[in-house]
Formats: sequence, structure tokens, C-alpha cells
Amino acid sequence: MDSIGNNLDRCIKLAQYKEQPLLKKWAPTHNLSLLDGTHWYHGTALVVVADNALRRGVISLFHNHVTAGHAGITKTLQLITLYYWWPNLKTFITEYIKGCTTCQMTKVNTHPTHPVKASMGLDSTTCTKSELVASTLKE
Repeated sequence: MDSIGNNLDRCIKLAQYKEQPLLKKWAPTHNLSLLDGTHWYHGTALVVVADNALRRGVISLFHNHVTAGHAGITKTLQLITLYYWWPNLKTFITEYIKGCTTCQMTKVNTHPTHPVKASMGLDSTTCTKSELVASTLKE
């Protein structure tokens, strides 16, 4: 993992110190453990406490980073869950990616609206406005 990831890990671990009561409460419900005796994990994934800035940082690292290439929801989720975990992770990632401007601008529309009809069989230069409206309503 690069220095950005190492910095992020450090910030997550520091945030865990401040949130010990919350993590102890989550532990039995979410099967959390202290793997290294100090930091909380879900399996081998480091637990990110209720801090949306840290969570966005995690997603950004695996989704927006130059090497990530704006992967979709499923791929980003698969990559993140190897290293990090928090309650409702999938929902948070889904909402983040749905709001990603780059993804929305480059996404292929698989459900386009009806295409504009090429020709209605009328010459708009010789038809009156009412004839054009009437022919459009017929279709």
C-alpha cells in the first residue's frame, strides 16, 4: 500500500482510540476483535469508526485514485472489504459512487429515452404550425 494508504490507516487507528466505547458496543453485534491487541478488526479488515471523512477517504483511495480508475460499485466494494469495514459499508459506497461526478459523466446510458424520430413525413417549410402539431399528435 502506498503512503496515502499508510496515512489513512494511521488516521483510522487514531480515530479508534477516541471511539473505544462505540467499538466495544459494536464488537458482539458485528463480530469485531482486537487482532493486534490494540486495534479493532472485522476479520482481517480494519474497522473504520463513525467518521464520514475517513470513510470517504477510504472510498476515494479505492475508487478515485489514479490507479483505481473509477471502478464500479461491485469492484470498489470487493477491493475495500479486503482492508476496511464499517456498518452499512455497501450502502455508503453505493451512495458515494452514485454521486461521483466523473462516473456519472462517463457512464454509458443503457436506458436512453426514446430516440427522436428522423422524419415525420412532412416538410416543415411548407406545413403550417397546426399541421405539424396535428401530425405529431397522431403518432
